[in-house]
Amino acid sequence: MPHAELVARFGIALFIGVLIGLEREYARLKEEGKAFAGIRTFPLIALLGCSAALITELTSAWAFAVIAALVGSLIAIAYTFDAREGRVGVTSEVAAVVVLICGALCYWDYLDLAAPWRSSPLAF
Repeated sequence: MPHAELVARFGIALFIGVLIGLEREYARLKEEGKAFAGIRTFPLIALLGCSAALITELTSAWAFAVIAALVGSLIAIAYTFDAREGRVGVTSEVAAVVVLICGALCYWDYLDLAAPWRSSPLAF
């Protein structure tokens, strides 16, 4: 894969993470509470998903499964701590899983699925 295409795919994954991170930050400010992740964490999760897909191409499909399981474990731990403090919403945690998968979809060239605005009739 050419380097420019690789950078573009990682860039789209990063942009998806930033957009969802911004939304989660905004929701946290409205609720005046503590959030699991935000503007910094979601882009990192998206890049991790894209990197995991790259590692999968270089090794085996188990690499993605292991990385996804590790991220899922961290998300579950974060939810457990939030639930102990009385915050039982799972929107940010589910969004983190979606961002991880979207990052992988960006690398696997399913950009229309990961970033649907790219195939919109309103796209420029």
